[in-house]
Amino acid sequence: MKITTKFLLTIFFLAYHFASSQSYFKKIKHPDIFQGAHQTSKYFEGWYFKNISADTSQSWAIIPGIAYNKKGNGKAFIQLINGKNAKTIYLEFPKNKFISSKDSFQVSIENNTFNKYGLHLDIHQDNHSISGDLSYSNHIFFPTNTLLSANVMGPFAFIPMQCKHGILSMNHTVNGQLTIDGIQYNFMNGKGYIEKDWGHSFPNRYVWFQSNNFSTESTSLSVSIASIPHLGFSFTGLLAVLYHDGKFYQFYTYNHSKIKTLIVDENTIEVELKRRKRRLVITANKNKSGLLQAPSLGNMDRKIAESIDAKIQFKLYLGNKLIAEDIGNSGGLEIVNMFNK
Repeated sequence: MKITTKFLLTIFFLAYHFASSQSYFKKIKHPDIFQGAHQTSKYFEGWYFKNISADTSQSWAIIPGIAYNKKGNGKAFIQLINGKNAKTIYLEFPKNKFISSKDSFQVSIENNTFNKYGLHLDIHQDNHSISGDLSYSNHIFFPTNTLLSANVMGPFAFIPMQCKHGILSMNHTVNGQLTIDGIQYNFMNGKGYIEKDWGHSFPNRYVWFQSNNFSTESTSLSVSIASIPHLGFSFTGLLAVLYHDGKFYQFYTYNHSKIKTLIVDENTIEVELKRRKRRLVITANKNKSGLLQAPSLGNMDRKIAESIDAKIQFKLYLGNKLIAEDIGNSGGLEIVNMFNK
């Protein structure tokens, strides 16, 4: 058979699109992988690593990422927040210092590296000296099911949105030390949590809270409720996951869960969620807050107050029967624009 140029081009075209679709679906199923390889304006992507010492006396959240404004000017960043005194640190790097793997979650920013198994910090700039290594093990990864529920976004993962969310590790063991501006922090047999966000802007109104430091060892809770703009209107989006006693309890907009109650003031959230016969009732109380930089059309110039020392209590019901309850501390909490429903 004679192989023509047209035949070769056809094969190349089909192979290219097959490979592209494989890469696209792989990223849907693995939101930890860098999603923004082809984004050059009005875009941000950031990973959130929370680390708590075994005695809960120390907690630090570390957030590496990259952002491009509407003019295409990009910068990498690393920011940190101390959960006990709410001190924050924001550091910028040239965009070419951000390097990511195409096939797995592996990100580096200058001399700093991040993946689901740990992080390495080596920063000496802007009058800050930050160094150390943390290793992560015994993960409770977020489950992947069918293609339409391959990550916490479910079918919304396929729809353009201002901000998408990924829960990567609900709970894991943290070992290692960090030295931040001359103070050493020990995380031997501590606890960790990893999530991420990407898009162009954080929602204008939302509440978010998370804790995995409950009296039962592996219990973890993460809840996001936001006003989501889409095609000229907006709707209230819900992403809530409770891991308890070896089971995932999932309450989402797309699985027909309902927000029965949402009462928010400056420091407290009360929420009741319902899916079929199950109800999840939660109270979250903010402690000290620090200001983090957040994205708006790719500009990291928005200020968001976050506490990572919040107290969070939940009760899970099957019908009217209480089947689980616990109180957690060292929780993350953000309340933006007093979101009530």
